[in-house]
Amino acid sequence: SRPRVQWLSRQDEGKILRVLERDLNAARTDPARRKALRNRALVVLILNTGLRASEALSLRLDDVEINARSGRVLVRSGKGNKERSVPLNRNARQTLQEWLKVRLSGTPYVFTSQKGGKWSPAGARATMQEIARVAGVDAHLHTLRHTFAKRLVDAGVSLEKVAALLGHSRLDTTRIYTTPGESDLVGAVRELDY
Repeated sequence: SRPRVQWLSRQDEGKILRVLERDLNAARTDPARRKALRNRALVVLILNTGLRASEALSLRLDDVEINARSGRVLVRSGKGNKERSVPLNRNARQTLQEWLKVRLSGTPYVFTSQKGGKWSPAGARATMQEIARVAGVDAHLHTLRHTFAKRLVDAGVSLEKVAALLGHSRLDTTRIYTTPGESDLVGAVRELDY
């Protein structure tokens, strides 16, 4: 049997986003502001593109294309070394642009450490753990990817499109997101209320 896939409820997603906004509003120094913008950009990017954390952290500046009304990221190092292009919605474009304006140069990577080097997976994981802890939510970076996929499936997007966005080569891998969550089941039995 497959491991149970976890995604965020809308309420828990909101808690995480509020912690990120609070950190940004509380930032009093340039380094604190940079860190808050970077953290928010990573979380919002994964929530809105479904990138794996490793894919997001491997993005280079020339893999990102942002225009006034559209944008995309080119994932060069996807699982199985498959390349794919993932569109950016307005939320992802705005938060990425805000981060890119203040990031330290010195590395070709989009997500940098506070010293300007490539942000390590361990550093990004620890950051997400702290954000989730403050928000009072059980979540990891991969939870954000699962949340993206579940939201698309719930919105009626075809499994083929979801699989293409996630970089899945097999639809069976994507089918896990059709599994009803707790809130889906609660809503189903509510249909019987009169």
